[in-house]
Amino acid sequence: MSHTLHREGRRRDLRGEFIVMSMAAKGINDAGAGPKLRRFLRIARKHGAVSVSDVKSVMHAVFTDIGAVESVLRDLRRARLGLSVTVTGLVAPIHRACCRSEVAEEPHTVAHSLGVWGNRRRLPSETVLSVMTMCGHSLVSVPLVEQAVASVRAGVCSPRAAAVKLAEPCVCGIFNVDRAARLIARLARSGKRR
Repeated sequence: MSHTLHREGRRRDLRGEFIVMSMAAKGINDAGAGPKLRRFLRIARKHGAVSVSDVKSVMHAVFTDIGAVESVLRDLRRARLGLSVTVTGLVAPIHRACCRSEVAEEPHTVAHSLGVWGNRRRLPSETVLSVMTMCGHSLVSVPLVEQAVASVRAGVCSPRAAAVKLAEPCVCGIFNVDRAARLIARLARSGKRR
């Protein structure tokens, strides 16, 4: 199970949302993994990651283009780092990218989030949830999103500046500032609080 799995949003918004995660397994291949993980980050940056993060022995890179993900996978395959790599996003484009990059014809594992069960009426709007769930550890709260939207509405900051501020508490670094800026702008135009 990955903390990257539970992103909410409309399909059209999720089409440009991919997280590539690499990690070493404690006691198996973590000895000397530092240089390999740094190489992963260099490869991710080379292919235009909109965000990269280093959380102990887990590295994340967020992409908005499946072509870039395909290139990253191809370079990681060639680098033979011996690390676990997981890609999160819509399954069909990821499967095609794995095939085109010659990583795998069939995925090793596919995990699906079954969504939220229960009384969804108590949840914030779909767009607010889309922003909140970009942090895999739930550190972007409804009040933070509402404050960001209010700041944009009042002309205090741009949607991009508000998204950058929202990304600060995200310890895993998988918050997609580009997508968040679009969603904040949408919320600011809508006039709805939640």
